[in-house]
Amino acid sequence: MSFEAKYRGMCGSCDGPIAVGQLIRSLYTDRGYEHVECPPEVPEIKREVCKKCFQEKAANRSCACD
Repeated sequence: MSFEAKYRGMCGSCDGPIAVGQLIRSLYTDRGYEHVECPPEVPEIKREVCKKCFQEKAANRSCACD
């Protein structure tokens, strides 16, 4: 049985945040609740680091220190 979340929390399946109003269900274990449908994972984008200032370069590979 699913229901809308009344409080914020963490999903016991994907460890992502549960927002108020999202559809959740009980896991009937010590892990609490889970999303009815967990959101897809967002891939982390790795960017090149500038060798002068050690900050990530922009997507076009330019740096503010140049």
